[in-house]
Amino acid sequence: MGRVLKKLRKISTHGWGYAWLNPQDREWNIVKEPIKAESSSIAEQLIEKKDVFRGTMFLSHIRFATHGRSKVENTHPFQKQLFDKNWVFAHNGALNYMMLKRNFELTKYYPDGQTDSELAFCIILEELKKIGRNATNNKKISTIEDIANKLSEYGGLNFLLSDGDSLFAYHSGYNSLYYVERKPPHQSMIVAKDRDLRISILDKPENERAVIIATVPLTKEKWTRFKPRKLYFFEKGKKEL
Repeated sequence: MGRVLKKLRKISTHGWGYAWLNPQDREWNIVKEPIKAESSSIAEQLIEKKDVFRGTMFLSHIRFATHGRSKVENTHPFQKQLFDKNWVFAHNGALNYMMLKRNFELTKYYPDGQTDSELAFCIILEELKKIGRNATNNKKISTIEDIANKLSEYGGLNFLLSDGDSLFAYHSGYNSLYYVERKPPHQSMIVAKDRDLRISILDKPENERAVIIATVPLTKEKWTRFKPRKLYFFEKGKKEL
């Protein structure tokens, strides 16, 4: 578990969102708004009060819309329930919305908004539903990777997907995606910066591990670049597959 302080800078164009998993009740907390961070009183309070989020999983997203108006239902991260778990999803890239609607059938999961991102999320959940609640992690990984590769034929698809226990990350070849694994002993706080946000991470000084994933390396540590068209699987703060 880490302690995370997030400061949103004032350049997000179409919205911002943040999800973290509460370690006590194992429920996702999601804060998101379809407005510029500079216009958000909530974002301003987080900056001024230096709010601290505690959890075992964190996803953040700043939206530059390609499909769908600036509305809360079009703002990432998205959350939907599959079997007895709540899944969250955040996407970077742009997919052909009309071609997705034409070529993929939905029977259980439907978007609440109008984004290509949430539609892709629903398509992935439909495939996971087919393999059943008792599917092994290896089966989930192969299923998600297969459908992600099909979806990536319609545009850029980098995403983070989590059921609260595991994190699935995919890079289609669009733009870039990197990860770094942090191992004990943890001696100091990391301050990771890019043009959109600033994150300070304080790891507990125990035998706990952490993984950070970002579009570009955010620290001077050695980051590993994702291979295109491959799903990566993380659990308990380390890369498993």
